[in-house]
Amino acid sequence: MKHEHGTGAGPRGRSRAAWAALLTAGLLAGAAAAPAQGVRAVIKTEKETREVYLMGRKGRDIVIRQPEHPAGVTTTLKMSDLAACEFFFTLDEFEVYKEERQRNYGKAAQMILSALSPTLPFLDLPENNAFERVVAAGLYLMRAGDAYREAGGEANLKNANAFYQSAQQVLSAAARATWHPVADIARARSALCLIYMGQLDEADKILAKGREPDIGDLSFGIHWLVRARLFYARQDTRAALFAAIRSVLYENKDIDSFPDALLLCAQCYEDLMEMHRTRDVYYEIARLFRGTPWGDKARARLKFMMDNKMTEEDEPTDIKNVFFGIEEDMNALANEFLEATKSGKDDLEEEAEEEVNLGGGASSPAPDTKPDDKDKKE
Repeated sequence: MKHEHGTGAGPRGRSRAAWAALLTAGLLAGAAAAPAQGVRAVIKTEKETREVYLMGRKGRDIVIRQPEHPAGVTTTLKMSDLAACEFFFTLDEFEVYKEERQRNYGKAAQMILSALSPTLPFLDLPENNAFERVVAAGLYLMRAGDAYREAGGEANLKNANAFYQSAQQVLSAAARATWHPVADIARARSALCLIYMGQLDEADKILAKGREPDIGDLSFGIHWLVRARLFYARQDTRAALFAAIRSVLYENKDIDSFPDALLLCAQCYEDLMEMHRTRDVYYEIARLFRGTPWGDKARARLKFMMDNKMTEEDEPTDIKNVFFGIEEDMNALANEFLEATKSGKDDLEEEAEEEVNLGGGASSPAPDTKPDDKDKKE
């Protein structure tokens, strides 16, 4: 569906991911201030609804120009007087969706930001129609960075950092939109970008500025996932494990944090040489998230473990298994799953889909996509 509210396109060249990184950085470089002609929008106050050009900020106030007034003739509007804002832009959201489905995350982000980068200084304006799309762009940029980071190598790490830098800038702008519950998630994600770039102290400061979410808050899962990542980057594996478990146990199974937290749990168990728990967690991730980036990673690690017979030694009996009479041969289940998923569809897929109901939203990329190979190498 093509929404006409601005504009969006992108050139082709070396690789789509490289162009996306280059163009996104260029778009964001000019996003700190509104364009000279202003950002066209319809604003709603208690008294009226009118079209204006948003020219910039004067403290917390918004500098606006009436369309009929010449350049240079502006007035200010107090944030407290503003009830809603609708930006004009053109964005072909079906084309964005197609790029996402193909895991061209950098390209998808670039398409959104081509249309919406001028709105970044104004995302804190209440009830605006750009916020959720901008957050989606930030998440796409992170996924593009993830693909490079996981590919390994100095050149790929440099490309990953470029995407994380752009994502951090986008998500930091979104974090100022305190009127929206996803702003806290954007803030946490911006800290995660800094962690991946090795800026641990800066990430800690961002987390410290925000309120620690309560159980049930939308941002609970991502907050503790980011805390876990920070502990892990500082080589405190046990603390990272406890934080990741807290994210898994008490959050709302958000598709943008739940499987990541599970993967980190498995990674921590593996580092702590608790191989049976490692196997169990990788098995559940691979089974529940088959066909996704998380499921692919978990299955690869599970296969490595089973091929190398890392869980052949008997597992200590768990008291709950004795009490409830539960006893499963997890090695057999894991090998059965690996055999069933060697290629194509498997008999376990329907069962997994029935057991987990994980939804996406306007601000979160769909879970049933893979990282784009084009985002891994030039």
